[in-house]
Amino acid sequence: MIANIETSAFYYADEDDDDAFISIYNLLNQDDYYELLVSFGNYIFKEVRLVGETKAAIIIFTRLMQKSGYEYGIRKSQRIKNEATLFQAGDVVFPKDSDAFIFLDPIAKNGETVNFMEFEAECKYLEYENMDNIAN
Repeated sequence: MIANIETSAFYYADEDDDDAFISIYNLLNQDDYYELLVSFGNYIFKEVRLVGETKAAIIIFTRLMQKSGYEYGIRKSQRIKNEATLFQAGDVVFPKDSDAFIFLDPIAKNGETVNFMEFEAECKYLEYENMDNIAN
């Protein structure tokens, strides 16, 4: 299973940098998974947009965010239109009611799509009843 996810990010530490920094993480690799988890836990991103290589990567990332206490939402606010540069129409937003800008494209690079209106059913795609074993 391919579980790579690409991040385009602006960091709080780089306030003057106008270019997004791009990284690729393998969510099945424990070190990559942990680095991404810590990055979100420490709020180092001012704005980040993630695109999964596959549907599996999108689902694993969403579970990672849920395990960290974040819920997703689909919102269209004037603040996003005014302040966010990485947001694209259709993106899912984490957390749904935070000042942070964390966007997830529901369409993977390989064309697979996660239907967030039926997310729990979509998780069966991975054939995991318990996702706690990811990256352990």
